[in-house]
Amino acid sequence: MKIFLVVLLILILTSCNSGEGIDTVVTLVDMNKLELTPVTKKDEIHDNPKTDISSIHNKNDRFDEEGITINHSEYTVSETKQNKLTEILNKYKFDAGIYLIDLDTKMSLGYNADMKFSTASTVKAGYALYCFNQIAVGHAKFTDLMTFREKHLITGSGDTQNSEFGTVFTIRALLYRMLYNSDNVAYYMLLDFFGFDGYNAMMKQIGCEHEISNADKWGNYSPHELGLIWEAIYNFKDTCDEGKLLWDYLTNNLYNELKDTLKYDVIAHKSGWNPVGYHDAGVVFGVRDYIAVIMTRAGKNLCLYELIRWVDEVVIEYDDWLV
Repeated sequence: MKIFLVVLLILILTSCNSGEGIDTVVTLVDMNKLELTPVTKKDEIHDNPKTDISSIHNKNDRFDEEGITINHSEYTVSETKQNKLTEILNKYKFDAGIYLIDLDTKMSLGYNADMKFSTASTVKAGYALYCFNQIAVGHAKFTDLMTFREKHLITGSGDTQNSEFGTVFTIRALLYRMLYNSDNVAYYMLLDFFGFDGYNAMMKQIGCEHEISNADKWGNYSPHELGLIWEAIYNFKDTCDEGKLLWDYLTNNLYNELKDTLKYDVIAHKSGWNPVGYHDAGVVFGVRDYIAVIMTRAGKNLCLYELIRWVDEVVIEYDDWLV
């Protein structure tokens, strides 16, 4: 029986290679007889030789404790736009942090850009970057398998939580689920497979103090740190097939507050929300191409939409200033 199950599994995986069958799931009849878990943990850090993740242009941006700070430009936000930001914040009475990078000129704007926020599901974009990087350098494969266990169960977004314990997923299926509909169980399973140490080391190379662990799988970071992660994702997308696939997942996912608000054709993003805040972050291809990070400590997402529109209006104003 064991031999039969092994042969059956090989046939299924052969028919669903890394380029096809995004949601590859294998359910085994008798999991007590055939244990399928990763042979080794992928905790070590290995840079992809095709890209230098430590070379992040805006790593050394600095911000004033109060008000709006501009780096790498003589541009200043107009009084009209400054007043509008104040009106939004006073209207909802919440803490918010904003970080913006123009991808052409590298001008950056920060408001409370060093303030720490709980990551919520925005952490999944950076963790996906680490996973795809590990696959790119050959320390994991899309066809590697992970078994859904009770220890991975967490409620919230995603439908993997509705699967039976013992269901086996390919790593590619878990990555897709984690990014497409922000699947929490898929995130926990990937954490179990790839570990924490390599991810934390990558974050430090990028310029982030942010860390996660088995005790705290989500962590905290600032809008500036999240912006640096997205700068790394943007740089990674053109270096290899894995970078292109990550970018494809991030431009074709759900819950896209940036796209719902701005209506531009191409926006790569990862949002996140929990009882104490709503966030969204990503790359916007609009009047100008830019990275936008908006993090809030607000129990409702209406404020997020208004801040997204404010950021885009500032980008349009900056574009006019350049002319």
